[in-house]
Amino acid sequence: MPKAEEVVRIYGQEQDFQMNDDLEGHVTLHSLDLFNGHLFGGQVFSQAMNACQLWLSHQKSTLKIHMNHGVFLKAGTPYEPLEYKVTPLGLGRTFQRFQVQAYQKGSLIFQSMVSAQRPEEPYIQHQQKMPNAPLPETLMTDEELKRKITGQDGPQSERPIQIRVATPENYLKAYPAESHHGFWFRYAFNDESAAEALRPEQQRVLLAYASDYGFLGGLFVPQDISIRQSSYFLTSLDHSLWYYGDYKSHEWAYFEIESPVADHGRGSVYGRIYQQGTLVAVASQEGLLRRREKI
Repeated sequence: MPKAEEVVRIYGQEQDFQMNDDLEGHVTLHSLDLFNGHLFGGQVFSQAMNACQLWLSHQKSTLKIHMNHGVFLKAGTPYEPLEYKVTPLGLGRTFQRFQVQAYQKGSLIFQSMVSAQRPEEPYIQHQQKMPNAPLPETLMTDEELKRKITGQDGPQSERPIQIRVATPENYLKAYPAESHHGFWFRYAFNDESAAEALRPEQQRVLLAYASDYGFLGGLFVPQDISIRQSSYFLTSLDHSLWYYGDYKSHEWAYFEIESPVADHGRGSVYGRIYQQGTLVAVASQEGLLRRREKI
């Protein structure tokens, strides 16, 4: 499995970006095979944001991306490159909005709306307090926890993102829909100096990638453990992320997740991402969840 440095390499640089006279931008990006032949939604979601950031950098803009809302239209493959097209929709002085489309083999598989804002002084400020959570160093990884629950040994995969589960009780029984699921995460860099050298806009792209990692797991908190252990099909339908603070990919961040509703084969999750006690991003997602029929 890839390490964090390999994730960083799937994003484009300014020299990779092309823009035509209509201010429409294009960039071709490559993939990682993170899930055995399935294209990871967080990759496409974050690469779309990266493509928009390249548009801003090409124009020497000082605006910062604060919102990304994406809709997954078709399954992709990690074995083919993706073509991203950035189309400006509104270029105001304070806010600029963009449509970003991802194509693979000529087929549109993903589309997002991205918004960038000129930095300004706040008129009001508040945030929900980070919940009390055990320190990540005292917790099991999600893989260790699953092995302990099932009693089945398995290889410890080497993943680009480390996970420490703060609410292991959610894996053992169903809880009310008002209950929250939480875990710590950070990127597993071989060399942390590589992470420290990343620019703030690159860190935000990495957070977009990580925000799709285990997010839909919140759907299982109100469900009996038999649902979690059954054979099912789960995929993202859309994904939204709003930024409110700076993020450092090599430091632990806490993801608090709740699922207010699931029905009709769909379920919604909402999340808050904290780092050093500061609420740095808010996320939402709807997923498709179906029972796999036995053949």
